[in-house]
Parts: sequence; C-alpha cells; structure tokens
Amino acid sequence: PEHYGLITAWAIATYFAPLFPAFPFLLFLGPKESGKSKLLEILSQFAFNAYKVKSISEAALSDTTDGLRGTILFDQAENIDNNMVGFLADSYKRAGAKRRTVAFKNRIRFIRETSGYGPKVFASTRELDLDLTDRCCLINMQRTKMCFPDLFGEEPAWNIVRDALYRFLLCEWKTVQNAFFSIPATSTRRGELWRPLHAVLMSLEVTDDEICNIKEVFDSGIERTKDTLSPTVEALFQVLIEYAGKDDKFVLTTAELLQAMENLLHKMDQPNARSLGKIISLYDLADSRKKRTRSKIMHYYFSSSRIYDKAVRYLGTEFSSGEDKIGTSQ
Repeated sequence: PEHYGLITAWAIATYFAPLFPAFPFLLFLGPKESGKSKLLEILSQFAFNAYKVKSISEAALSDTTDGLRGTILFDQAENIDNNMVGFLADSYKRAGAKRRTVAFKNRIRFIRETSGYGPKVFASTRELDLDLTDRCCLINMQRTKMCFPDLFGEEPAWNIVRDALYRFLLCEWKTVQNAFFSIPATSTRRGELWRPLHAVLMSLEVTDDEICNIKEVFDSGIERTKDTLSPTVEALFQVLIEYAGKDDKFVLTTAELLQAMENLLHKMDQPNARSLGKIISLYDLADSRKKRTRSKIMHYYFSSSRIYDKAVRYLGTEFSSGEDKIGTSQ
C-alpha cells in the first residue's frame, strides 16, 4: 500500500515540479512481464504532460522538457546511451542540465538555452549507471498473480483524474509552495529529493502516519540506489580505526597498511601500494606523508581525530566508536 501512495504522490508532484529546486526520479526495476511498461502507461495518463520514449537524443530531450515542462517516461531504460547518462543525472536539479545552442533571429546571432530539468521515470530490466540511479527511488517490480484489464488510454476515468489534478494545480500551487518552504532542509540528497513529495502530501492533508509509512518506502528505495564503499575502503577504515583507538598520533608505512588489510580482504580485493595511496588521498585520511629511509618508503602520518571524523562522514550510522572524541562532525 505504501508504494501505491508513493507513486501517486510522485505523479501529483509532477504538476508542481517548476516550484522545486530538485525532483526525484523513479526507477522501476524488474524482469520482463513484471508490469513496468503498464505502469508507465498508467503514469502517461495522469502525470503532468507525460511523454513516453524508448530512445531519445540529448537535443530532443532538452527541447521536450523545456517546451512541455512535463514528465519523461523511459521504457527499456537499460538501452540508454552512455553519453546521455551525465545529462540525465544532472537533470534532477532545476539549475542543472542546461543545453546551449546558437540560433539566429533577423540575422542576429544569439545563444538559446534549454533545460533538461523535470520529472523522469526509468523502467529497466537491469541496474543503471550509478550516477543516474543515485537520483532515483528504486521500486522492485514482480510478476503478479492478479488479472488486470488492458489499458486503451481513452477511458473516461482519466479525464476525471486529470481535471482534478489541473484544478489542484491552479488553486493550490501556493499551498504546495508554502508547505515546501515550511519543511526544513537537511543538506542531504535524500532530504532534498523527499521534500517535494512531502510538500504535496502535506497540502493534500494526508495523515502523519501515512506520510511516515510512505517516507519509509521512499527511504528504502533511495538507500538501495546509494553508492556504497568498496570492500577495500572499508577494510582500510577498519585498520585505521583500530590504530586510532590506541594512539592519538601514529605513523604507518604502505607495507604495514597492506599487511594489516590482508586478512580482511579476498585476494581479488587486495590493493597495491599505488592504489592504496590513491584511496588515502581521495578520502583525505592522512595528516601528511613523507618518503623516508634510503629505499624511499612512503610513511603516512595519521591522527585519531581525523580518522574518527572521516569515519563519521563516510560510515555514518554504521560507525559509533570514537564519535565522542570529535564531538559533532562538521
């Protein structure tokens, strides 16, 4: 039931997308004949200015979203061109996915800008690129044992639904806008993507219990698309946290780190000295580093405060030890 509420709230929110700085995508993931295309057909009937596609160029997508301010429904999204992924991933924000072209009017040259921002749904049999799924709420689709009627798209009920939605947009857009600004920002992508749906549910006077239930499945769908740390990075954190629990300041060589990580990883996940150095640099784990001895072995200088701070940032709720030593993370 919560998934029905989530999809319905999302579809209603598409009418108000221009009011929001960002808008979540939906990802319907499942095997063939699990109802993905039928669900897109349903959304095409009552999401705002919905347009269903199987393949589309960046130029056509930008012109369509900019002209219709509508909803783009991607069927067979596993076939999306890799060159489109970056543009699509950026299009969840109103300030992103701008496309500029040169145009002429009365022989005067000018720059024309179109926006790819807008609600989007992806139906796929395979997982999509991580940068794109990171903006999606994932909903798993399964084959049903129930018998549903075929959709013709001309059923009178759709006219009634669309009429109510357009009336809601025209009469209550200010209510939705005020509700949106009354919801505190969380400075996280999950909070940023939830706010539009929360604002719509509040404006519809949905009960707090039902909103909480819908948010639970939304959070679950977002969590499943979240990019997690690799086993190598997790093992490095584990080793450094262990050392940080013993000394406030400590020094480790590359060889010592690799040896300590060896028992925590499968052979295929074992890093070499160069890749380990890149990980330490990427996550800014060391206070400093220096090549010492005649063989120029790299020595990394660590502090427990830095390690605990990084652990809170990247391991989050999974990490608790040491949080009291750094206070509130910045």
